[in-house]
Amino acid sequence: MRTCVPLHGPPRAVSSIFSLRSSARLAGPLQAAGGGATAWPVMPLHLQRKVNSGAAMLPHPDKAHRGGEDSFFISEHQAAVGVADGVGGWAEIGVDAGAYARLLMVHAKEAADASTDDVAAGTLSPQAILESAFYRTNVQGSSTACVLVVNGTTLSASNLGDSGFVLVRDGVASFQCPQQQHNFNFPFQLGSADSMSDQPQAAMRFDLQLQPGDIIVTGSDGLWDNIFAEEAATIASKCRDKGETATTAAQVLCRYARMRASDAKYHSPFSYAAIQAGYVYLGGKMDDITVVVSYVTLPAAKL
Repeated sequence: MRTCVPLHGPPRAVSSIFSLRSSARLAGPLQAAGGGATAWPVMPLHLQRKVNSGAAMLPHPDKAHRGGEDSFFISEHQAAVGVADGVGGWAEIGVDAGAYARLLMVHAKEAADASTDDVAAGTLSPQAILESAFYRTNVQGSSTACVLVVNGTTLSASNLGDSGFVLVRDGVASFQCPQQQHNFNFPFQLGSADSMSDQPQAAMRFDLQLQPGDIIVTGSDGLWDNIFAEEAATIASKCRDKGETATTAAQVLCRYARMRASDAKYHSPFSYAAIQAGYVYLGGKMDDITVVVSYVTLPAAKL
C-alpha cells in the first residue's frame, strides 16, 4: 500500500502549466452525476456554504467514445462532493465498467441533496452518503469512492480505494489522505454482490479543521498516479490567485495530469509505487482523470 504522507519524490516545477488554461477544450464533455451544472442556484442564507466547487473530467483516450469510467458529484448546496472510479476489469467480460461508478455518484448526490436539515445543522455525514449510495446501486460492477463534506469549519471525508483528496493551505499540501490497497494496483472497491468487493464501512474516515483560503483537491487515481500533492497544491493555488474559478482550476489539473501521463520518462507517483512493490516501471499512467476543486471562502455576511 502506498501512503501519501510523507510524499514520494521532490516537488516538480509547474511554471509552464498555465499554457494549459481552461481556454483549451477538454477531450469530451464535462460530465457529472445527475447532470453537470457549473452555475448554481442562489441558496437561502442559512444554507450558503463556505465552499465553492467545480469539476472536470478527461477520459482515457481509448475510452473517450463512451465517456470514460470515472464519475463525480457536487451537491446542489455544495456542502458535499465525491469522486468514483469504475474498475476497468469489468470490460473484459462485457460489462460497462463505468456504469457502477456513475450510478453510485447519482445516488450519492441524491442523498446529499436530500439532507437539507443536516446541511443547516452542520452534521452532514460523508459516510452516511456513501452507505446510502452503495445500498441503492444495483448494477453490475465495482468502483472506488471518495466523499467529502464541509460542516462549518470541519472537512469530513470517507475514502475507499485509491481515489482521494489533498487539503491545500497557504499554497502547500498540508494533508493528503492515504490510499487503500489490498496489493499494488489492487485498490479497495465497492461493488455488486457478485464482485467480492469491500463494504462501505471499510472506508477510511477523516475530520480536518478548515481555514478560510483553504483549497480541497479531490481526484480519481488518474490524477494522483500522475502528479504529486505539491504540484496539485501549487496549480490550484496559482489558479485561485489569478482569479480563476474552481472549475478552471480542475480543468488545468486535468490537462497537467494528462501531460504527465503521456511522458514515458517521468518519475510519476505510480512509478515510485511500482518500484516499491518490486516492479520495474517508468513513466506516467494513462487513465481516466477526474478532478473536483473546492475553494473554502468566508461565509456570506448576515444582513
